[in-house]
Amino acid sequence: MRGRGRISLEVEIDRDREQLLQSFKSTAARQVRKALRMNLEIREDLDDEGVAAFEEVYGRMSDVKGATRHPTSFFYGLRDFCRKWPRRGFLLSSWLQDKLLGAVVVFTLGERAIYGYGTSVLEKPEVPKNHLLHFAAMQRARARGCTLYDWGGFAAPAGKEESNTHTQKINFFKSRFGGHPVDFVPAHERILHPHAYRILRGMNTLWRRIRG
Repeated sequence: MRGRGRISLEVEIDRDREQLLQSFKSTAARQVRKALRMNLEIREDLDDEGVAAFEEVYGRMSDVKGATRHPTSFFYGLRDFCRKWPRRGFLLSSWLQDKLLGAVVVFTLGERAIYGYGTSVLEKPEVPKNHLLHFAAMQRARARGCTLYDWGGFAAPAGKEESNTHTQKINFFKSRFGGHPVDFVPAHERILHPHAYRILRGMNTLWRRIRG
């Protein structure tokens, strides 16, 4: 079994729309309001074409961050899970003129909504698509009875927006939504086929090196 980080960031979301915005730090609140003025479209669920776009954007992001790509079936599995067990999770995506800007998958467990996976396009940095997606996800989770939004991982120090490392940038982004760190028992994943898993990771590493 492989361990993951146990520290996360927890945001209280049992607030109306405006109160939630006011609980964010000023930079995040401004970005959300900017996105709302731009009338970006938020969709729940994805059709097969949308899942393919999700995979493509996620793959490009993984290459930039040096992370392992997921197979196509993984993304269809996430979408189908949310369709089959809507009380256990949901998928939101943001769009501008029928172009996918970003997507997030959030799992729900009791009063807790847990951010599981997400991605956004590298272009159009002036469009605050991620801020809007998480704001919408928090509202959607509250409508389902959740009172907490768990960012699914956090590491201090958060760094700065202009930090050179991807981890610090991600932590800085999360910290703009307020909340407080919580310390959990580390999560784990069980590798059912370790030989196939090592081969796949090796192939992904080789592919990233070939692509430079």
